[in-house]
Amino acid sequence: MLSFKDVSDIDMIKKFLHKNDIWDRFSPKGLFFGAFNDGILFGTTQIVLEDGKAYVQYIYLDEEYRGQGLGNAMVRSLLNKLEMNGFHMVYSKVENEYLEKIGFSMDRGEYYCDLKMMFSGGCSCCEDNHHG
Repeated sequence: MLSFKDVSDIDMIKKFLHKNDIWDRFSPKGLFFGAFNDGILFGTTQIVLEDGKAYVQYIYLDEEYRGQGLGNAMVRSLLNKLEMNGFHMVYSKVENEYLEKIGFSMDRGEYYCDLKMMFSGGCSCCEDNHHG
């Protein structure tokens, strides 16, 4: 069964990052969110809190799970959780085509996503029309 949730097991995150040769993106001061298939971690993203802002540190999905919308589900689940916990904006220090696809944009030198706008009822799958 698929699930998307917080990951508090730092050793699990470290093993996943080492396995996928992306260890250099790890930050010990972040919040980790994962994608699981029957309890096995197959994707992770990290949010780092810095200067009162939430930054996307990385998003990574094992190759065999890509192209199925699972990365999008993982990231949107995390962003929704952040929005429900009072965050209105999420930032990235790096421009990224995927992040643009889900709603990030550049303004005054900052790459950000307005979470209230993202979760106001519209979505990219139906060009901002409400699901009925």
